[in-house]
Amino acid sequence: GRLRVVDLAGSERVEDGVYHHTADRLQEMKAINYSLGCLQECVRAKVAGKTEFVPYRRCKLTLLLRDALEGEDVQLLAVCHVCPTRRHLAASTRTLEFAASMCSVSRATKERGGFRGVDKWTTKELQKFIAGLDDGKLAYAAPLFGNLNGKKMAIEWTGHVEQRVVAAGGTREDALRIFDAFHDRRRAETKKATKKASATRAKAAGASEADKSRQEFRASMKAKFAASFVPGEVVVIAG
Repeated sequence: GRLRVVDLAGSERVEDGVYHHTADRLQEMKAINYSLGCLQECVRAKVAGKTEFVPYRRCKLTLLLRDALEGEDVQLLAVCHVCPTRRHLAASTRTLEFAASMCSVSRATKERGGFRGVDKWTTKELQKFIAGLDDGKLAYAAPLFGNLNGKKMAIEWTGHVEQRVVAAGGTREDALRIFDAFHDRRRAETKKATKKASATRAKAAGASEADKSRQEFRASMKAKFAASFVPGEVVVIAG
């Protein structure tokens, strides 16, 4: 494998240095910001699956990093530095915003985005789930969750669920049954999604190893033919 470490210049605002820098320095700052913007676009396009066009040629930085960004088995780690002092608050905020935008297009985010778990349930889907528990015995409690969806239910306190159910004439056991059933389903689906994502990454890694083996085989065959090559012969090696 290869490890490539790139120290990128910081993103700067032109107005921050307009009274302190020369014209050449201001042009350099513009070029730095443009390069960082191009890098961000390339990462977004690549992770989003837009392989038909990734704008590597827009600047020298992305053109040089092209081979480090391509491939399913490529791992990209961005380390962003910020300053804790109030004086550099604006610059630190911009750096964190840049880091957040990079995180939002990570491969893991993409894989999670394709997974629709209980956290994304609508109110009707949540009520349907509750109504179907224990062969419909808890259907009476479903209307009590009319102001909740999957995301809100995921952070709902057990005591609040109990209050809803008891207020409708139910029991504490019924409330716990609803609460536990929802979170059991949530854990099971999360585990399934994680397993699927791991399998996808393992498959990509396996494909990379297969490519490596083929390349090694081709290299050995070329070396073998080169050692036994006789001038005047024509040897064709299909790759």
